[in-house]
Amino acid sequence: MAFVIVRYSEIGLKGGRRKWFEDKLEENIKKSLGDVVKRIKRYYGRIILDVSDEAIAKIKLSKIFGIKSFSLAERIEFNNLNDLVEKAFEYFKDKVKGKTFKVECNRVGKHDFNSYDVKVVLGDKLSSIAKVDVKNPDVECWVEIRNKEAYLFTEFLNGPGGLPIGTEGKVLALVSGGYDSIVAAWFLMKRGCKVDFVFFNQGSDLQKYFVLKTIKKLLEWSVGYENTIYVVDFLDISMKILKEIKPSLSLVVFRRSMYSLAEKIALGNGHLALVTGESIGQKSSQTAENLYSAEYGIRIPIFRPLIGLDKDEIINISRYVGTYEYSEKVPELCSLLSVHPSVKSNAPEVIKEFKMIEPLLENVNIEKITFDKLEDYLSKISYIEKEFTRSLSNFGESGRIKIFIGKRKIPGVISLDFSKVYDFVKSHGKDNKYLLICERGISAYVLASKLKKEGYDVKYTSIEKFILHKE
Repeated sequence: MAFVIVRYSEIGLKGGRRKWFEDKLEENIKKSLGDVVKRIKRYYGRIILDVSDEAIAKIKLSKIFGIKSFSLAERIEFNNLNDLVEKAFEYFKDKVKGKTFKVECNRVGKHDFNSYDVKVVLGDKLSSIAKVDVKNPDVECWVEIRNKEAYLFTEFLNGPGGLPIGTEGKVLALVSGGYDSIVAAWFLMKRGCKVDFVFFNQGSDLQKYFVLKTIKKLLEWSVGYENTIYVVDFLDISMKILKEIKPSLSLVVFRRSMYSLAEKIALGNGHLALVTGESIGQKSSQTAENLYSAEYGIRIPIFRPLIGLDKDEIINISRYVGTYEYSEKVPELCSLLSVHPSVKSNAPEVIKEFKMIEPLLENVNIEKITFDKLEDYLSKISYIEKEFTRSLSNFGESGRIKIFIGKRKIPGVISLDFSKVYDFVKSHGKDNKYLLICERGISAYVLASKLKKEGYDVKYTSIEKFILHKE
């Protein structure tokens, strides 16, 4: 057996509710470690774990919110100061030999000695084999005394801090799978919130697969709550916005449409606020004026924990969270990224444009994926990654009407905006065959998938694969 000393800081400031927070932290530790934890003791400001596997405990505890730090320790029992010092010397001697050290002691209980006595007597004994350096030692020899037991260790490992999940209310995070929205959700978890997710899917199973994989990675931190994910079928609404809304306002209306649908989900499922990954000024659609216009009239608070962070700071946090490499793979639609909104919209104008889209929000398909079903769900759609890559290369352009989605001019290829491709194919009928091309193949895949379901012979590729094929 091994022992772990768990420490917290912010929970200790909770006054009359401290025990409730401690109970929740202990509950979350038990949920995370499962059978690895054999016994738990609580002392003032400390939770002592008796664990069967130090390696697993170390990984799990580093992702439990509410834990400030923890140490892997050895437990000894003692009768008096001399007995304590002798046993502590045996533990520390190999760790300090040939190095500099200092002794620290934290004591709770009734004893005929104090913490200073332990530091002096143990330090004197260890000085026979190592050199004392109280300012910058190689090794810190820690002795935590709890009544007739002592825990010995040399290392503090960092926890994430914050509050245990489940100590605050339930919120709904709008996520795209990218760096920003995932990190924003992580911050609300850190503050003790139970976080559910809503994803506005514009990329069929391909985009959904990568976004869900990213959320699954994030959920390693969500100890204490079994999350729900809502997947909104948003492609038709996106196309409608691109086709009918003023280009300068399309992304602001797009954002407002997401807020409105998320608000409906939240109010129907007990969520107290929405969470977004917006950082002010990071994009032209995220100016103060555009954020104001987009959320004007929304009846539920919108939390933006990243509002003052820049992109580099957000990406660094995503590396720490462990979602960076997952977010990096999430496909985005090339065409939507090319839209440049006005940096200064006004709310009445945005609301007026939004009114043309609002009726469509009443009949949107919303898929609900619960925490316990996520793994199976991902397994069922995992084929899509290989299928997408394979189809990019095996597109067979012969006899096909070739359409590039965007402004690029390519000999023998028609260039159309994303919103116009669907109508173009429909107007040319099912007697023709089509090849859709875009920068990375994502937008082409999305539209090809939609049209194939309606009986059209449509293939897709990226511009790179298309040019290589021509050569």
